[in-house]
Amino acid sequence: MIRAERAERTPIPQGDIQEVLDSHSVPVEEWGLGSAKTLGHLIAEVASGESVLEVGEDGKVYRKIKVVGVDVFFNSFSGRLVLKEDRQVFNDGRQRRRDDLAASITEKVKPKEDVIHAALRALDEELGFKGVVVDYDRNFETKGESTAFPGLTTELQISVFATKIHADQFKEKGYIEAQPDKTSYFIWVPAGS
Repeated sequence: MIRAERAERTPIPQGDIQEVLDSHSVPVEEWGLGSAKTLGHLIAEVASGESVLEVGEDGKVYRKIKVVGVDVFFNSFSGRLVLKEDRQVFNDGRQRRRDDLAASITEKVKPKEDVIHAALRALDEELGFKGVVVDYDRNFETKGESTAFPGLTTELQISVFATKIHADQFKEKGYIEAQPDKTSYFIWVPAGS
């Protein structure tokens, strides 16, 4: 079924992204406002190979990405905790909360990267954890309108892993990941909440 779907779509060359979005009435003017990312973010995603844009026979523009998620657990004296992304704060002051994330942390899979290495890279880049062991949890696919890029239907292939950290990796107040365009804040919550 996925093969038939692919046959009905045309990949968008990187140099044609803005023109195709405009000609298909994608509301790019809404991007970069509220919790939405900018056109520059999407162009960088496509350039890095982290996402693919296609136009379907239905006239819609589709964004396809492969993502890994890792649930991070810690057994404290008060019970089992799970790490959660609390918010992202963009350099221009906008904030984005993503309460629907599939795991504690998520990361796009790079071209030719397997999902286990992507999960380990995510733990290192986002939290500074090296040498952890990840256990496979589940795979699933989802499709819906993108909150990051309003007007684009996003299809996600998600592989979720889990890890339990040691006391020397635990920071009670959580973790902060600073990127060039934003800062992400992670906090601990009781597992199962």
